[in-house]
Amino acid sequence: MDFTKKNIEKIKTLGEILRSHREGMRMPIEKAGRLLQISPRYLQWLENDDFASLPPDVYSVNILRNYAELLQISSSTAANYYYKEKKRYANTRQRIFGEKHPIINNILNFFLDPRLIKYSAMTVILALVLTYLGWGVYHIIVPPILVIDEPATNILTDKYKVVISGHTEKEVSLALNGRPILSQVDGGFTQELSLHKGVNEVRITAERKHSRTAVAERTIIVGE
Repeated sequence: MDFTKKNIEKIKTLGEILRSHREGMRMPIEKAGRLLQISPRYLQWLENDDFASLPPDVYSVNILRNYAELLQISSSTAANYYYKEKKRYANTRQRIFGEKHPIINNILNFFLDPRLIKYSAMTVILALVLTYLGWGVYHIIVPPILVIDEPATNILTDKYKVVISGHTEKEVSLALNGRPILSQVDGGFTQELSLHKGVNEVRITAERKHSRTAVAERTIIVGE
């Protein structure tokens, strides 16, 4: 009896079927990603049968169905292939690594959920933006630094003139008893003030545009 040799065709996996159809359509995987409005890496994971990298089934199957329709493959057949091969993958992994506790699996699935990762990243970015804006607003409205060097405290004197000196920040408007005074480029200022006999109230103010006002006060008593 004569026997005829016949090569047994290898059964293709889901990933191999997807890749075969895509290459048959001469469609780069990047173009497929653009048409489906999804990152090509998800399609690459499907074609590589990389179940470890794929997101949870509810998302992966939805991606697969859209990909199958693009490649003119039955989406329901592709989904059936997916579930069978995913189950085979899970069984193989369980035999190799052992079964994890269900709670651990739930925790892993929760934290690896692509939507959770996406929303967490968006939350972090939003928090950084709000922090930046908040710091900017705070810097605008907070009163500028105002330090009076002379006189350092309330004083009693027999002179009818006193020098008021100190320093503040750059680009700050200064006033002495309501009258504007000039400051130096570095924020330092010096102003002579005439006094009258008795109690003299001295009020120095500093403010930026839209900021609150910083106030420093001194009481100077002129006596004989």
